[in-house]
Amino acid sequence: MRHEVNERKTMLLAILIGIIVVALLLAAAVPMAYFRWKQQRRRQWFQTPFSPEWTTILEQDVALYRVLPPDLQRELQGHIQVFLQEKEFEGCAGFEVTLQVKLVIAALACLLLLNKPQEYYPTLRSVLIYPGAFLVNGRWRENSGVYEDGMDVHLGESWQHGAVALAWDQVLHDSRRPRSRQNVVIHEFAHQIDQHKGFSEGAAVFASTDQAERFARAVRREFEHLRHEVDDGIDDVIDEYGVVSPMEFFAVATEAFFTMPEELRRFHAELYNCLVNFYRLDPASWRDANGNQ
Repeated sequence: MRHEVNERKTMLLAILIGIIVVALLLAAAVPMAYFRWKQQRRRQWFQTPFSPEWTTILEQDVALYRVLPPDLQRELQGHIQVFLQEKEFEGCAGFEVTLQVKLVIAALACLLLLNKPQEYYPTLRSVLIYPGAFLVNGRWRENSGVYEDGMDVHLGESWQHGAVALAWDQVLHDSRRPRSRQNVVIHEFAHQIDQHKGFSEGAAVFASTDQAERFARAVRREFEHLRHEVDDGIDDVIDEYGVVSPMEFFAVATEAFFTMPEELRRFHAELYNCLVNFYRLDPASWRDANGNQ
């Protein structure tokens, strides 16, 4: 009898171990299968032909699209296809989301993704669009360093998990201007990159540790330099809002990198080169069909 009991225990233990092994294999296989399926789906969306109507909207309303080299234009079109499939666009305060709205925002957001392996802003689910400036309740740090509580007027807002909010009139105004250091979409999606990876603190994944450390030093040095310029009333290609924090500095530096690259390269050469390594792009070299930047 004791022998039979021991055999039964051994059999039950073997079954339990088998169940655990199968569960572990499934736990490893399911995420891998989902990842492969997701990548395959993205490749299909990326390769979907871009319609002439969509191209016309970009050419009319996105000045930066017009100066992109043809290969980057094609890559951007593919990223836009994926972005439109994976992100929700929600109109707020009665705003109607149109194809134009989606394409302009997607194009500027995906500009930051060119020439790199893509995660497509993995924590972002929704883009909230207001017709104009909107109020946000919270705690704000002014340029002076003083914190204020209450409502504040915003043209854009980026949250670490879930959403980006944008004022459409400002989005379109910035997008159509070929040379302006302000671009609210680029600014807020630079925050999305920063919030996901911590890039403004020098934690970016560069080709080498030396590049990452150089980037961190350049950000800290240029951040302090901008603070001194603001105190002295000196204007800079980098918007003075960057003195609020290193995170805001990264966002406004990214704006200048894409919208005024020649000026940024001329006056902040080391920072410009660091951003070239980071974004793997050189906007100062871009020209439209007429040779204009």
